[in-house]
Amino acid sequence: MAEGNFLSLSSVHTIKQFSDLTLICGDESFKTHKAYVCRHSPVIAAALTGEFIEARTNAMAISFDLLTVKRLIDFMYMGDYDLFSYTASDVLSSGYAAEQGVTTDGVERESASGNADSGADDVESENVDSGDVASEDSHPVRKQLIQHGLMNSIADYYAIPALGSLAIEKMTRILEDNWSGTDFCDFVRESTGSTGDARFHKMLSDIVMEHLSEVIKNRLLDNTDVAQELSPHLLHSFERPSPLSFTPFELEVMQKYQLRRSLRRFHRHTSKL
Repeated sequence: MAEGNFLSLSSVHTIKQFSDLTLICGDESFKTHKAYVCRHSPVIAAALTGEFIEARTNAMAISFDLLTVKRLIDFMYMGDYDLFSYTASDVLSSGYAAEQGVTTDGVERESASGNADSGADDVESENVDSGDVASEDSHPVRKQLIQHGLMNSIADYYAIPALGSLAIEKMTRILEDNWSGTDFCDFVRESTGSTGDARFHKMLSDIVMEHLSEVIKNRLLDNTDVAQELSPHLLHSFERPSPLSFTPFELEVMQKYQLRRSLRRFHRHTSKL
């Protein structure tokens, strides 16, 4: 859970009637509060205080999938989000199906109380489609990573670094507890270009280096988009005081992907800064 002044779910119930900002995602809308939304996102705050239509209507469309938006709202109010359940976003939704004891997906649940789980998600019980998370489908690790990757993407888009960090922490924990080289490489390919968060790219590059042999066998770096996006961080990882510091395998990798040449160019460029 992120640090800060966050609410309990009962407090969200209490302040719901004082909503002064509607967040819209497709056919769903959420009665939120500028004080909570804007303190997290300077991007949204700017839209609501400038000459934009959002400032006049006190309504703003969020162009991400519904479940990512719900997790964003959960984080803004509760300081955390979960792939399996929803908290503040259920209470603040226009339909508020939680009052009838069901989730927004129409699936019965026993309780809507408590904060979102701040720990690693249970891989075996998870299900992630284009936003949903719970099936017996294959590649659960990849599916969870995709959902957390979307959280990093929306955090980068709306300039919410604490949420971006939380998503990275959750992804790192999943990969530490349930490593799958195939799922990791598939996730990296799918997430290319999804976020500008350098911390996210560094995390991926660190994991590439940690599992370099497996990643090479999976031909991940043969993808030019992946190689281009991760190369600045990989160059730092390959930085050595002497060529003798490299293992034969590292030298082979560098030669294959022309990292030695890139590293020399990198040093020449940074020396001029």
